[in-house]
Amino acid sequence: MWGNTKTLSLKGPPLADLNDTYYNDMIITPWIEQLALEFRCLKELHISRLVVQDEDLETLARTRGRDLRSLKIRKCEGFSTDGIMHVSKYCNQLRTLCLKYCYHIEVIVKDEHWLHQLPLNSTVLEMFDFKNTNISDTKDVTLLANKCCKSLISLKIRACCLSKLGDAFRYVVRLAHFGGIFMMRRENILFYDNDTLILRMSPPNSHDIHKMNIGFPRHKNITLWIDVIK
Repeated sequence: MWGNTKTLSLKGPPLADLNDTYYNDMIITPWIEQLALEFRCLKELHISRLVVQDEDLETLARTRGRDLRSLKIRKCEGFSTDGIMHVSKYCNQLRTLCLKYCYHIEVIVKDEHWLHQLPLNSTVLEMFDFKNTNISDTKDVTLLANKCCKSLISLKIRACCLSKLGDAFRYVVRLAHFGGIFMMRRENILFYDNDTLILRMSPPNSHDIHKMNIGFPRHKNITLWIDVIK
């Protein structure tokens, strides 16, 4: 019945509050078990507003990981970085990996090496979106940019210092979308007064970068001065 399904979206109720009352009803495990048995052609899986456990991600990655091209998990809870590590190990053909508004992962940090493992196994990522989920080490972001330099076109991460992303920008020659909330160091600031802040950064394809949110609430206007690396 489901054997030829290539794209699947699993969604919980809108604005669901995952409290004890119906927490168990939101667990995705029965669907994951079914995916492992029948969805042999699955390429894209989008999950939102459900309870996803580490064991679910392990089952998914081990059984369907080599075929998945897109995995998006949005507004979910119940899993840790251990679960994401299974995705990093077994989903080696991913073009899109997106975890948005999964804040609970920050609390349950077990295996911190998942992001280091990801580009070692998957070098064809085109979209990496962890803008609303914590990433502690920008060195792993640089490794991702290096290993996926020929494919990565969209990179969205959470707060970090722009000066630590210089090497990453040098690698991602096809980058077209770059987003996040960034902290500034003095060396990034060329000029500022009470109303205007001018910043310096160095992405290679700066003419294609059209989305950037910079958190600097003291200044009303922000102007980016782009230094293109050739």
